[in-house]
Parts: sequence; C-alpha cells; structure tokens
Amino acid sequence: MEATPARNRQTPGSPSDAELVRRALAGAREGYAGLVDRHLPALVGFLRYLNAPAPLVDDMVQESFTKAFQHLSEYDPQRSFTTWLFSICKNTFYDHCRRHNREQKMLDARNRNPQIAEGVEEGAIKRRTLEELLASLTEEEKLFVQMRIYQDLPFGEIAQVLGDTEGSLRVRFHRILKTLRVAAGKEGVHEA
Repeated sequence: MEATPARNRQTPGSPSDAELVRRALAGAREGYAGLVDRHLPALVGFLRYLNAPAPLVDDMVQESFTKAFQHLSEYDPQRSFTTWLFSICKNTFYDHCRRHNREQKMLDARNRNPQIAEGVEEGAIKRRTLEELLASLTEEEKLFVQMRIYQDLPFGEIAQVLGDTEGSLRVRFHRILKTLRVAAGKEGVHEA
C-alpha cells in the first residue's frame, strides 16, 4: 500500500483556503486553480487508499471538485476546507460504489492477491501485511485510519467528516489499533 503524504498545508505568504474560496466565488480563476493545486494530490491519495479503481481516480477527483465548486457558496469559512472537500470526495466514492456495484468487485480483487510474509516460528506462523490487516477493517474504519494516519487530520476534523464526536472517535481509534495488534499476533502489546 502506498502511503499518501500528509494534507497540503498553506505555505507562508500564500492565501488561505477561505481566501481562495472568496476569490473563486467572485469569479477569479486563480481562486479555483489555487484550491485545485493545493488539494489535488491529497484527493488522489485518498481515493487510492480507498482502493478506487485506478482508471477512475481522475474522474472521481474531477467529480469531487465539480461538486465542491457547484456548492462552494455553502462552504463555511470558519471550518476546514480540507474536511469539507474530503467529505465530498468520500461521498463521491461511495456513490460510485453504489451505482456500479464496485464494492464487492474490489473486495474480491483484494482477496485474490493477499501478501503474506512467512514467519520463522513453530508451525511456520504467517504474519499478515499491513494491507491485509487494514482489509479486515470495515470501510468506515479504513476511512478513519486513512484520515487520521495518512492524511494527518485532527480528531475534530474527522468528527465533522464522519458525523461523530471527537471523544467517541478517540475511543474508536484506540479500539481499532487494539484490533490491528491482535490481528497481527501482538495480543500482549499494550499502548502506553
């Protein structure tokens, strides 16, 4: 699995997302272009992590930006633009899965190509790879791990995307990590 870079952060001297949105709403092309340039790599990585079919990633990114720009006037500049855009992208992906019944096909493809590293312990214990461990999670749990670990989003922003409370997500994250440790055969390891 390819790790995606952390979300793109505003560089010193560059306009904020809220400023780019304001410019885009005023009809300035650089507002739209700035938002696309800043967030395109994160959306591509996000969809790859969700195992979107490779030939369709560009189309889903374009559809996500199109939806975002169509509803740009609904964006609240007091909130994170990244969180808002990731919510749109997530919904675009799930809509695509529902429309084309891709979920089962993607799961089948994942199961046909397991990557298992061999252990050198009694009974030739096989260890699961990270991809297999993550495949054991629900789609929402995978999305949660992607946003928290690979996109480096804070719990508060993830709570907005998933429609949950920050405290509840912290507990769920701890449980997910424990589940992954157990699945990896490290039942005795506890988080400090």
